[in-house]
Amino acid sequence: MQNNSGDWPRTMCRVAVAVIVVCGAVALPAIADDDQQTRAIGASLEERIAAGDLQYRDSRTGEVVVATAERVADIRESLAPQFAPVSGVHQYVKDDGTIQVTAEQTFNDVFLSRVNLDGTRTRGCFRELDSAVAFIVGLDTEMQKTMDPARVAVVD
Repeated sequence: MQNNSGDWPRTMCRVAVAVIVVCGAVALPAIADDDQQTRAIGASLEERIAAGDLQYRDSRTGEVVVATAERVADIRESLAPQFAPVSGVHQYVKDDGTIQVTAEQTFNDVFLSRVNLDGTRTRGCFRELDSAVAFIVGLDTEMQKTMDPARVAVVD
């Protein structure tokens, strides 16, 4: 077996790129499903805001309020920085000549907690801003009341 130390960094880069490509191929169908779900959540939230019948507990005041366009916009604005996209691949050449390849996450997992209308707490993990906003105002709870129980995923 021949030891070509000059080929090692190139091989490692190829392996890192292959891993990134495979992970991306696996994630793409999930992203497409998430996009459809996000559009459905956004449409449901807009309908409920227009109807004026969606209530949630305001995390700042603790009081039960009706979800209005202004309140939802404030929630969206406060959560948006946590969902800023992060992506990229960085290559570093160390002093000993080895190459380190670092792939940053393309998704941010944001963990949130809310106080429900009945005073209990619910936690959730989100990668999508619209889903997080819908969670904060309790839209997921309202949707669970009307959905088939066999299809509902428990958040907490």
